[in-house]
Amino acid sequence: MLSQSRPPSFVQTSTSMPPEILENRSQYKSCHIFVPDQENRLPAVLVREQYYSFFKIVKDRYQAIEISARLLQRGDKTVITTTAKGYAVWVLEPEAQPHAPVTPSVSSSTAPSIPVKSRLKILDSREQYHPCHVRVPDLEQRLAAVLVDGSYYSLLKVAKDEAQAMELATRLVNRGNDTVVIKNFKGYTVWVVEPEAYPDPTPGRA
Repeated sequence: MLSQSRPPSFVQTSTSMPPEILENRSQYKSCHIFVPDQENRLPAVLVREQYYSFFKIVKDRYQAIEISARLLQRGDKTVITTTAKGYAVWVLEPEAQPHAPVTPSVSSSTAPSIPVKSRLKILDSREQYHPCHVRVPDLEQRLAAVLVDGSYYSLLKVAKDEAQAMELATRLVNRGNDTVVIKNFKGYTVWVVEPEAYPDPTPGRA
């Protein structure tokens, strides 16, 4: 068993290098991809124009490095991202195709303003969404969610009124997050897209 007191050893050659650990969300983009041997889309990250599919999440940094080293020995390039629950290992998918376009990261000083309506959906009919529960790689518990046009959105906040809901939704959109506001007899709820989400096998209600 790997000791947590020291990192695993690496022989630094052209074919064996320590895995890259991405500790800032600005270093990658979350997304979904399709690969030739899989029918379903896979959660992934985009790093320097290359797609990496989700492999495993572990709590210990050195365990993640050891897993990456084993994958490298069999010819798979990896990256590691930090999450709230530990370290996620991702494997390069050279033949991957994106499920949806990924918005590039740009600074607020140079980024053109994005029309709110292009990234914000306001729904007032149950026919426009499907309540469900989802799982995401960096959380143990399932999340209340809605399925809208093929994408999953997790519940972020129950707003006290329309003004509060729109203010929060607008902030999210300006930060680059696709957002849904749902209006029903209980009031307004704000939901944010979860690119890495997959459906929970247990049926739930949002």
